[in-house]
Amino acid sequence: MTFLVSLLGNSLVIHVVRTTPSMYTSVNLYIANMAFSDIISAIVCTPVSLKIVFKGYSWIDGLVGLVLCRIVFLLFYSSFACSTFNLVAIAVDRYLAVTKPLYRYSFRKAKINIAVIWTASSILSIPIILGYVNTFKAREIAPGCYDIDRDKAYKVGVTIMALLCYIIPLVCATILYTMTGCRLRMRSKSNIGGYSLQRQIQAKQSAFKATKLMVTVIVVFALCWAPFFTYHMVKAWYDDKLWYIFKTYYRPLCFLLASTNGALNPCLYLLFNSNFRNGFKRALLCRKETGRRSMSFELRSKRDSTKQLR
Repeated sequence: MTFLVSLLGNSLVIHVVRTTPSMYTSVNLYIANMAFSDIISAIVCTPVSLKIVFKGYSWIDGLVGLVLCRIVFLLFYSSFACSTFNLVAIAVDRYLAVTKPLYRYSFRKAKINIAVIWTASSILSIPIILGYVNTFKAREIAPGCYDIDRDKAYKVGVTIMALLCYIIPLVCATILYTMTGCRLRMRSKSNIGGYSLQRQIQAKQSAFKATKLMVTVIVVFALCWAPFFTYHMVKAWYDDKLWYIFKTYYRPLCFLLASTNGALNPCLYLLFNSNFRNGFKRALLCRKETGRRSMSFELRSKRDSTKQLR
């Protein structure tokens, strides 16, 4: 069920952003990129993770098995890191939208950032996948795709991934959204010269809704992935007794929550964002965006912070 919701929901997110001119913004481009990484995780990684949890580590033997083993987990960790960095990029975008409304953050810059995000995500995933091997273990009748529990590459890889792709990015995003929230609060107590009161109210409400959505996405992301990284840090650094407890009682929860995150994001967009909600309806009913909305988009600036996410 999680697999289907993630695949369908994130495909709809990409379709809505791609086919709706009024959603051609840098924030929505990052959201679409995050949806793409969730699709990769759903197709390639979720079935393998669930198989490991419930059926064991059995895998293809030989060099082909080793290559596939490492490719699968490279896609798994790089898609995760990509989602994290996208959340930080959105936090930066929202902060600039509130603090510097006239700053031009073009589509081209966002595309370059996305290329950098995928490159960095792949590079940071390499150390941890070097700790995965295709071999036999005791009491196993077939080779399996294992991460070597106490291997140096695995320890270094897990620590790098936890710090650079989870803890530090989430701390940065939290700081940025805190600063954004403070600025919005200050703006709510003052008037901006040259703008009508109604337009000021609409701009503040729009910025607040956009920030509220992305803060919710980050909180859900952090909660879904916290058990996963707790599990792997215990596996890499702590004694066998504690590791056995985590392995026995904690592992299924870790993988299930991590795989659920990709399915929850489209639901959050649907719940909090009227543009995505209307876009989902049009996509499911095979309708196109009306000409009035498309024309209104073309007349506004690329960097109108009051319209990026409603």
